[in-house]
Amino acid sequence: MSGTVGNNVGRGSGIIVAAAGGLASGTKTDFFQASAPTDWTQDTANNDKMLRVVSGSGGGTGGTSATSSPAHSITAAAHTLVTSEMPAHTHTTTGKSTADGTYPPGGGHWSYSNKTWTSNSTGGGGSHSHTTSGSITTPAYMDVIIAAKD
Repeated sequence: MSGTVGNNVGRGSGIIVAAAGGLASGTKTDFFQASAPTDWTQDTANNDKMLRVVSGSGGGTGGTSATSSPAHSITAAAHTLVTSEMPAHTHTTTGKSTADGTYPPGGGHWSYSNKTWTSNSTGGGGSHSHTTSGSITTPAYMDVIIAAKD
């Protein structure tokens, strides 16, 4: 067999295999092409995983979710604010009132005017928090190393 293998890592900096020599049976490498070349068999044991380049030992796998369908599920618990957690604020309202708040002298009709009332300030401007639960799955991966033949 002759040709270039290992084109995926480094895009073109693959291993050149001599026609008379070759790699031992069972040797695995990557190919940046649609199918395995003649005399090679595609290994489908690790489908839908990413390659993770590591500086330590290669050959490991990990993660829990296929890269084509990651699963994330995070929820935040509900929280009802108490007065101390609300921003300080007031409320206003407009209505009718007697002109001076007293009974009209000598009886007769009340004299009304528009009046605006403002409530006392409430709220403490404090913070609050939410508890969260759920999970973020780690994409499935294969550990690979990059090496150059001496």
